Amino acid sequence: MFDDVFNFLEEKYKEVATIRKQKVSIGIIFNGDEDGDIINIDVIPGRELSEDDFNETKNLNVYFNEKSLGICQGNIY
Repeated sequence: MFDDVFNFLEEKYKEVATIRKQKVSIGIIFNGDEDGDIINIDVIPGRELSEDDFNETKNLNVYFNEKSLGICQGNIY
């Protein structure tokens, strides 16, 4: 799943940002705007443990870069 999200983000934003794999997240650095402002975002792919229960339980399987960590279950607040 980590690679699928990375590939989607890379295809979607490759013209306006640098996308890179990190240990736990996917880093997105958007090119500077007319004022030179640069935006950095880290995306951590996750999937609900049970369908449509995230709003109640906040439980996700979080998918990391396979070469680093694999999968971890946790609560997101």
